[in-house]
Amino acid sequence: MGVETHNDTSEAHAARVLGAPRRRRRWRYVPKRTDGRLRAARRAKALREHFTETLVGAGRELSGELAAAVGKAAELIALVEDMRAKALRGVEINADDLVRMQRIADASVRRLALPSGKPEPPSVDQYLNGSGST
Repeated sequence: MGVETHNDTSEAHAARVLGAPRRRRRWRYVPKRTDGRLRAARRAKALREHFTETLVGAGRELSGELAAAVGKAAELIALVEDMRAKALRGVEINADDLVRMQRIADASVRRLALPSGKPEPPSVDQYLNGSGST
């Protein structure tokens, strides 16, 4: 008959009570990027939907990278519009910060390469052949 030894639970308890280090799981709250309650968040959502609709309508596939770029551009534009509105209401906003944010937002929208609503001008060959509109 084999006798099996059991661990003494009092030793583990005593080690914990006497100050042995205990591993704690650190829980950190990670908020959503925008929660939809603020005016800027609602504007960013509307811009995101508009940009997505425009890109899909132009026949571009909405990959993960493109969706992230659309979200970034929409959020930046919404933030710039909010900063400009605050500045017009008299809240002290640094003009340099506003100009920098506007430049970054414009660059992010240009990076999306949204199709313009204007028809493309005729090429040189089309123009010379007379098939292009004048």
